[in-house]
Amino acid sequence: MVDMLENGESNIEMTELLQQLQRASIALGTALEPEGVERLLLEELRLLCNAELAVLLQPVTPQCWRSTLFLADTSLSPSALSLEINWGAKEDRSQRRTALEQVLQKPESLCCHDPLRAGEFDFSHLRPFEEGQARQVRSCLLLPLSTHHGRPEKIVELIRLAKNQDETGFSIDEQQLGSILAQQASAALERMHCRQEQGEFFESLIQLIGSAIDEKSPYAGDHCRHVPVLTMMLARAVSASRSAAFDTVHFSEAELYELEVAAWLHDIGKLITPIHISDKATKLERTFDRFDLVSTRFEILRRDIEIEHLRAGEKAGGVEISTDGHDLQRLSADLSFLADCNRGHNSLGEPETRRVSEIAQKYRWIDHQGEVRPVLTEDEVANLMVVHGTLTDEEREMINHHVVSTINMLDMLPFPKELARVPEIAGSHHENYHGQGFPTGESGAQMLIQTRILAFADRFASISTGSRPYKKRNKLSQSLQILREMVDGGQVDPDLYRLFVAEQLYESYAIEFLSRDQIDPVDRTALLAGMAEE
Repeated sequence: MVDMLENGESNIEMTELLQQLQRASIALGTALEPEGVERLLLEELRLLCNAELAVLLQPVTPQCWRSTLFLADTSLSPSALSLEINWGAKEDRSQRRTALEQVLQKPESLCCHDPLRAGEFDFSHLRPFEEGQARQVRSCLLLPLSTHHGRPEKIVELIRLAKNQDETGFSIDEQQLGSILAQQASAALERMHCRQEQGEFFESLIQLIGSAIDEKSPYAGDHCRHVPVLTMMLARAVSASRSAAFDTVHFSEAELYELEVAAWLHDIGKLITPIHISDKATKLERTFDRFDLVSTRFEILRRDIEIEHLRAGEKAGGVEISTDGHDLQRLSADLSFLADCNRGHNSLGEPETRRVSEIAQKYRWIDHQGEVRPVLTEDEVANLMVVHGTLTDEEREMINHHVVSTINMLDMLPFPKELARVPEIAGSHHENYHGQGFPTGESGAQMLIQTRILAFADRFASISTGSRPYKKRNKLSQSLQILREMVDGGQVDPDLYRLFVAEQLYESYAIEFLSRDQIDPVDRTALLAGMAEE
């Protein structure tokens, strides 16, 4: 009967211990950070194993480990809780190794009763603790934690003090359950470590892609690095704003991270855009500026005119060349005009495009085979007659197609659920607020707020960048004025512009990324005129 009662009591104790283990395991599963796992582990181990002190030991040097975290019973004196194990300078010069050395060599739990007097391992690091508490250490349990390549990175030390002469050390059941819980914590920490490493690798990879896009062009001006900074600056301001336009917008950290990834990858499609188009600095540029060929033809014409003047009206090669004294001046003026058109700095009106066409029809030259050819080819005429910038409609369409390429490339990646909208956000940065953008033509009401933020950041970074092949860099005030004109034209979200200017978000961006000569005074009142919040 006595044996049955004892067995019954033992079963009840084991059931209680298993219930504690289950509760502790569930608690560890709720921790989100390594520090949370470690603190919960010490707390649960102390309760599970009925210890007065739970200590987390970490290496300071290869031969010196020190307590970095501890949880103690309220009865202990807080002045003597710090522990240090330094077997490089241990007081016992015998061949005994420290208990910690043993666990490092053989990564499994180690329990010792009456450790300072047992003599099997060196526990001299506990002597100051025992003296400070004026109580004898009855039992010590060491549990390896975060084993990496077979070697513990941290060790938990549980200490039970003697309450009376009958006080026992850690039981076999307590040792085993403590070891199980430590192994669960190790697995949780290892998973967190792997996720952290994978996250760092992923972030480095997307930043590498952004840097590669910028490095592809000397004119990029670190655009792919600027856009994420500006995007996140604006997103946080939107999330914190109390204005009526954004009072329902509150981004979680996961949503902000998704937006940041999209901002880094928004121009990935440019990796397959021909460099001679994306970096087209002049209207006639291909792999080189073809205006040099035009200049050579005009030089041949000038030479022929001079030869004709010397021949006093004779004909050269069957081609009639005028001997008007003003021919050379007109030729030089027409060449200078074409050079200005080629640079693309100024927009062309109908008179300028008509003059290009007239020049193409007026001049003929003789090539090295003696054939008479127009001074400008049809393709050169079409390029020189581009009204804005340096790109033809076909080339601009190829530039815009990088957005489609971005979507197609990102759709090929198996993004996790929390990043599922990255392709949509990244691929919509050329959409317009009024709904006539590219590629879908969605209006502002149909677009995600994240997309509107990225589109805004992309435009401002492009306008304010310090280096573009076809235009001079804009002052800060000019960039903001151009953006205001885009608001009035329905291209840019007016609510975002109002927030951007009213809260002077442009200032920190300008200080970090614009050159000194670009930063000038900004008249916010003028920029926001007629834009009262609806």
